[in-house]
Amino acid sequence: MEKRMLVIFLILIQLTGMLFAQNFVNVYSNDPELEYVVERIDFLDENTKEVINSFDVEEHNTFKYLDSYLTRISSNHVKYYDLRDTRFKNLSDLQPNLEGYNLHKFNGNEEVSRVVLLTQVSHPNYHKNHNYTIVTYNLVIYNNETVKGYKSTLYILDKQGNVFKKFENKNFPFIHSAITEDGEHFGFSYGGIEDESLISLLIPSYFIYDLKNDNILYYVNLSNGNVVTWISNIENMLEIRKRMGKNDQLIYFDFEKRKKYSKIYSREERKGLEKITINGLIFKDRFESFESEFIVEDF
Repeated sequence: MEKRMLVIFLILIQLTGMLFAQNFVNVYSNDPELEYVVERIDFLDENTKEVINSFDVEEHNTFKYLDSYLTRISSNHVKYYDLRDTRFKNLSDLQPNLEGYNLHKFNGNEEVSRVVLLTQVSHPNYHKNHNYTIVTYNLVIYNNETVKGYKSTLYILDKQGNVFKKFENKNFPFIHSAITEDGEHFGFSYGGIEDESLISLLIPSYFIYDLKNDNILYYVNLSNGNVVTWISNIENMLEIRKRMGKNDQLIYFDFEKRKKYSKIYSREERKGLEKITINGLIFKDRFESFESEFIVEDF
C-alpha cells in the first residue's frame, strides 16, 4: 500500500528575554489573528522611526521549493504538502551529510513520512542585543513518528535589515543561538531531542563561531544527558547554560580576555540571581566574580 508523504510547514516566533519599551523593528503577519506568526520584519531608523528596510520571512525561506506540493493550510497556519510521486523518495534525498549523527540511528533508504519546518524570529524588541535579528528555518525530517534528520538555514540581520551572515542547508537544527553586540561572535547549540528509544539522533553540542574570521572557535560535545538550555549575550560576551541532572552549569566566554568562566549551581541557588554583568553575577545577597569564584580556563 502506498504511503502518503506529507510535509508540515509550521511558522512560529521565538521571543526571548525581557520586553523593551523601545521598538527597533516592526513585525507583521498577513493574518491579524496570528500575532506570533512573523511574515515580514520592518527595520526602523533609530531617530525618525521611519522604515529603512524590510525582510520578507516567507521569501527568504530556503525550503520554498516544497511550496509546489502544497495541498492545504489548516486553521492554525500549518501547511500540508503531499510528496507522493516526487523526487523526495527517502531520507538521503533531503539529508546527504551525516556528520555529528548517531549513525546507527540513521538509514538513508528509509521513506520520509513527513517533514516539519519551524521558522523562528528573535528580534531586538525582545532581547538584550539591539543590533541584530536572527531568523531560523529548521526542517525536521520524520519517518513515521521518529525523527530521522534535519536541515536548517539561519540568517543574521544587522540593524539596517541587511543580511550580515547566512548559514545555509546545515544538517542540524539551530536550537538556541545568540550573537555578541559587536557582531564578532555567534553561539549556537543543537541535539538533545530523543526518539522513542530515548537516544538522541544528534550528539548534543554547542559551538562558538568567529564571524570575523569565519570559522569555529570553540565547540563541545555533551554527554550523560547534559544539554544546553539557553544561549544569550552579555554585551560582547556569550552565556551558555547547560543542564546537568538537577544542577545547571553557567558558562561565560570573554573574547577580549580569551577566558572561559564556568560554575555549577543548583536550581535553588540560581533563584537568587538578579543580574549578570561582564564581571560576574549579582545575587540578592552577594556578588560572585568571574575571576575569583568561577573556574577560569583559557581558550
